[in-house]
Amino acid sequence: MTVVEDEKNKSEGLYVKGCRNLAGVLRKARSVEELKLGFQGRTKKSIHLILEAFQQDEFTFRHLRKVSFQYCTTTSKDLFDFLVRHKGSLKEVQLGGEGLRTHRRPNGGVHLEDGSIKDLFERLKAEMPACEMWVIGDLIGVESGERWLLEDRTRIEELRALGLVLGVKLDRS
Repeated sequence: MTVVEDEKNKSEGLYVKGCRNLAGVLRKARSVEELKLGFQGRTKKSIHLILEAFQQDEFTFRHLRKVSFQYCTTTSKDLFDFLVRHKGSLKEVQLGGEGLRTHRRPNGGVHLEDGSIKDLFERLKAEMPACEMWVIGDLIGVESGERWLLEDRTRIEELRALGLVLGVKLDRS
């Protein structure tokens, strides 16, 4: 998708318009079963406007089985609301990805602007107990101070089995 700035929407900004356009395109794909939403680049991009567009009328992808969020920032509330709205069909959620690994640790993760990663996963597990939850990359809770660095794709349950308590600053690299 290419976003072109025109006079009518010049004050809106390319990024805002791009998010609205992307949300509009995704809403047309009602039969999506797998959604991987991620951005490559030096900085993580906020997906708040995209998730907010789905929240306005509680839009759902009725057949969504797998969802992955990579290389982005959002709020705990926006992410939780989106995922719980799809709990009837979701089987797998992944937060993060490898990112650009040329000379750094994994950096394709998700940063929560507010809230706690630990609390987010505990609330999701309570609402969606049958859904597999996976993490990889740098997961950072900006407000909570949490920082997880995971080089390998790991199930949340495996972290618990290793005796790692969710929410503790974790650096397994």
